[in-house]
Amino acid sequence: MRKNKLTAEQILYIVGDDNYSIVHLTTHKRVLLSHTLKWCQAYYPGFIRISKQALINPAYVVSWLKTSRFVASLTMQDNRQLGIARRRISRVLEQFELALHADD
Repeated sequence: MRKNKLTAEQILYIVGDDNYSIVHLTTHKRVLLSHTLKWCQAYYPGFIRISKQALINPAYVVSWLKTSRFVASLTMQDNRQLGIARRRISRVLEQFELALHADD
């Protein structure tokens, strides 16, 4: 069994699948982890939880679109659009703005 030490810089986003997580890398590869998304969120504190199923690295967000009060999505560097849960929209966009200003 191979153990990968994945750094935050290698990860675009993480998608949860029950007790497993699928890590999408900047190299367009995917890695299956036997950890929950909650564990991944604690392990990568700079990442933002956008829904029950997804955790994103804000460094690789290309754009975000808020079409209404209840509908918003993010476009990642690999051109995949990820929906933001309606109850998390305002919190996610605040965290995203803070992450952008932290890089300045």
